Amino acid sequence: MPSDVFDKKKVAIFLPRDAGLAEAIRGAGARDVAIYGNGPASPDQLRLTYRSAKDVGRNNADVVLLEGRSAMALRSKDLKHIGGARLLLVRASARSFLAGLLLLNHLRRGRLAWRGQVMMPAAASCHRSRWLVFENVARKQRSAKYYAALGRGIVDMFSSVADLRYSTLRSAQKIRDPSTSGDIDLLVHNDDAGELVRRMTERFGTIPLDVYTPFSVPGHSDGNVAYLPPARALDLLARRERGEWGEWHPCPADALLSYCYHLLFHRQPGVLGKDETLLPKTWDDEARFAELMRLCDKAGVARVRTLSDMEALLRREKWFPESETINFVARSNEFVRSRYAVRSSYLPGLAVFIVREAALKYELVGPIETILAAEGFDIKLSEMIPVERRMEIASLFRGGNWASSQDSEPAGVPAHFIVTFDPNPLPMPEQVEIGRAFVDNKRLLLKKKLRKRTAQLADKKRLNALHSSDNSLQALDYVRLLCPDRYDEFEALVLSPSGPGR
Repeated sequence: MPSDVFDKKKVAIFLPRDAGLAEAIRGAGARDVAIYGNGPASPDQLRLTYRSAKDVGRNNADVVLLEGRSAMALRSKDLKHIGGARLLLVRASARSFLAGLLLLNHLRRGRLAWRGQVMMPAAASCHRSRWLVFENVARKQRSAKYYAALGRGIVDMFSSVADLRYSTLRSAQKIRDPSTSGDIDLLVHNDDAGELVRRMTERFGTIPLDVYTPFSVPGHSDGNVAYLPPARALDLLARRERGEWGEWHPCPADALLSYCYHLLFHRQPGVLGKDETLLPKTWDDEARFAELMRLCDKAGVARVRTLSDMEALLRREKWFPESETINFVARSNEFVRSRYAVRSSYLPGLAVFIVREAALKYELVGPIETILAAEGFDIKLSEMIPVERRMEIASLFRGGNWASSQDSEPAGVPAHFIVTFDPNPLPMPEQVEIGRAFVDNKRLLLKKKLRKRTAQLADKKRLNALHSSDNSLQALDYVRLLCPDRYDEFEALVLSPSGPGR
């Protein structure tokens, strides 16, 4: 049984009482064994100083063993502080009453599953201690956070992935000394992301990495959208340069543009001077202001003085996101919602439904049209998206995020579009959740019904086969790209009597 639990796995032991425990686990075939104790750290020997229960999840261990106060990691909701560990072991002891209650709660809620027990050496050589084994069934990659191997030199770490298409996204100081400078942010080509993570996390590690992809996939995104505009992210990878420590990093212009995008759409500017002048304390860390100025100088660009300067720079270089992407970000970012959110000034009624590749595979376009007609939509146009244009369309809408970790199979990128008009749109309720704040026709909420019905037709538990615009303005944005020759015709359907909708 011990070999089944530990073989070829990365193991972290928290506050061990038994001196021979680590050696026994190594003997059971563990790849790496890290010990978190009360003493000083020794990276070369994988000995770390235990600070708090949060340390339990701040590594890439496959298996964690909890003793004493480290069991407080079990108090975290949805086992957040357990991190990505697949197996969790807790010593069976009368002194671990609280831990037992917490374990029972997680078992009852389906977050843990009982997998048996193992006997391991105790402090006295003639005794063995019993450890309860649980599987973390709630485990999932909640964010873009990963951990690189501890003790590996930064040059060695980057040389191990030199052949892959990636770029760092932060300054040289962060790359040189990640232990004191926070996370290392990486942008990685979608096709290389899995291999990069595998290589960097093959051994036990605690160096935090945030790994993003141009086209958002589960575990490599920032919420509901790609971390950077997909088309610009691909440009950044194509223009990357080799750095001092062997890392690939953005060229000076892309480094500045990506950082401006980060500060506006992933951070919330706080204190501003007169006329929205940028100040060292505009962001929560004065180092961010200094970094922004450094990047301007490095790129040979006049230092940005105001928020408007940053916005104008992004717009001029085509880094400013599309309106639909902005509205996706606005769901969770108050600054973006108040400053950039785009509300439709057209009359409600126009909608574009984007049908994804899986729907074509299961011949669902016809059933989708039938359902739409039954719900009151007039179908004005239904056409295939040429294969050579599908990635372009995917990059411009839905925040570049066309993946779902919950789907039975990947639904794919846009493959077909249906332009519809609802002659009798329904008003939205006055109070709606933020995710529906930009919807102008209550009938558009049938997306969930459509997805459920098409999944049933495809004999899938879940299949996100289609996406739709939220309002007439977004619908016209789709029309402009998909069928520009029909734009005036469709715009006329939703023009207000007082004039143009813009």
